Amino acid sequence: RVANATIAKLLSAKGANPNIAGYREYTFAPDFDVALLNAVRKSDFDLVRVLVEAGAKVNVYNSSGKNAIWESAEAKKSQGKPEFFSYLQSK
Repeated sequence: RVANATIAKLLSAKGANPNIAGYREYTFAPDFDVALLNAVRKSDFDLVRVLVEAGAKVNVYNSSGKNAIWESAEAKKSQGKPEFFSYLQSK
């Protein structure tokens, strides 16, 4: 997890846009979720903070009509971690 946040910091320093969707890991199928939504699903709080500080928009919706706040409420890994949900709501 630390590697993910570190890589995100490096990419951000080089001007990467955290609001652009990419491809799913291993399948290379189109992924319409931005990095923030994937970080929320994995409950990677360090990565979420790095992405938000780099300009990731909390209120970007995916093709299912969910944003990062919605995903954090649904993600099993982030349940029981109210600071995670509170952080996203504050942004």
